[in-house]
Parts: sequence; structure tokens; C-alpha cells
Amino acid sequence: MIIRKLAEDFFFFIDRHIQQKRIFTYLKKDINEFKQISIDVGAHTGLYTDQIIKLNSKIKVLLFEPQHDYFKNLKFKYKNNKRIKIFNIALSNSSKISKLFINKHDLTTSLNLFEKKKSFFFFFKSLLFNSSPEKMVSKEIKIRTRKLSTILTVKKSKKIDLIKIDAEGHDFNILKGLGEHIKKTNIIVIEFHKKDTFKNYDPYKMHKYLINKKFTLKKIYKFPLLNFEDRIYKKNV
Repeated sequence: MIIRKLAEDFFFFIDRHIQQKRIFTYLKKDINEFKQISIDVGAHTGLYTDQIIKLNSKIKVLLFEPQHDYFKNLKFKYKNNKRIKIFNIALSNSSKISKLFINKHDLTTSLNLFEKKKSFFFFFKSLLFNSSPEKMVSKEIKIRTRKLSTILTVKKSKKIDLIKIDAEGHDFNILKGLGEHIKKTNIIVIEFHKKDTFKNYDPYKMHKYLINKKFTLKKIYKFPLLNFEDRIYKKNV
């Protein structure tokens, strides 16, 4: 338990004080000018949303978090902010019943399985959690997925200022589930892993998809000491 707590604290510290600081330093000017909606997919504890509303208190924010305990915490955390809506939903490119794989490091919970025999990232993380790649999934739960386009149509969203997607290998499915709403999206912040990290995962296809949808890759921030990165794409003007 001590090793696990130290590992969790390590990832949290690096993410909050180094990775997110770099991202929001770059996005600060854009966020100040946001007027419509920001979307946080894989909200977890709401750290990204905290930064958004710190820079722009008037923006509406939609948060999506499939893990029920974190969803409840988010509901309590933002209960007095009427501009924030929270959904206990797993997003994908279709509506169906799927398996959500809950990992010992719950930040890596996903609808996608890790490539246990190929991924050095997963092997390294399992060591930090005093486990093995075969035992990192603590449980599986059945969950219904939905397309983001369906929810945005109901909300009658005219423009999307920013979408942040952190879905541990399922990011491309969520992008495709955005449908035609990607045309009215300004900025996408999305996590990229190496190809051998997840099953059926191809980061090159995701990049190519965004380029074909008329986005330009503006920034790449590699996560310190680990084998993944956050990318910022902006819509071509």
C-alpha cells in the first residue's frame, strides 16, 4: 500500500505541477477568450476543469467521468457551480454495452486493454504499483457507451471552444463519436501513447484523422520520465 500511494502521488505531482502547467501556459490567452463550451473527457478529479474556470469563470463546462466514485466526488465538488454539468458516462463511437477495465492505478482505467506483453510503459507502471502486468486490472464492470455527438445535439451546442480527451487508448473512438461537431470545435487537447501501449491502438491514424479534419498540431508536451505525451491541435482558420 505504501508503494502504491507513493506511485500515485508521484504521477499526480508531475501531472499537476509540470505537465498541466505547460499546457495551460500555452492555452491561457485562448481560454480567456472562450465564450461557449469546454469539454473535459476523462475528468477524474477535475484538475483540468479547475484550470479552465480559474482562467475563465464564465465558460460552460461539460465533464465526463465513467468511474462512479469520481463522478460522485465531482458532483459534490462543483455542486454550487451551475455552469458545470457532470455526466457519469463512458464515451465512444457507438452506443452499446462495453467493459470498463478498472486498473490499480485508476488514472489508467479504460475501455481498451493494455498490450501487457509489449508495453514497457505498462510494465514499468506495474512495478511502481508492486504488481505485474497481468494483475493490474483490479476489476471489470459493464457500462453503456454513448457518442459525444448525441449529447451535444441534445444540448444544442453551437460552438465548442475546447475538448480535452484523456481516455487511455480510447481517445480515437471518442473523436470519431464527435461526428460533425468536430467542424465547430476550436481546440483539442489529447493524449498520445506509443503504438504498442494498447490493443488496437494506432496514434498515427488519430493524428492523420485530425489533420484531415483541418486541424494543425501546435504543441507536443512529453510527460516527464514516461512514454506518452499531450498534444494540442487547433482548427485551421
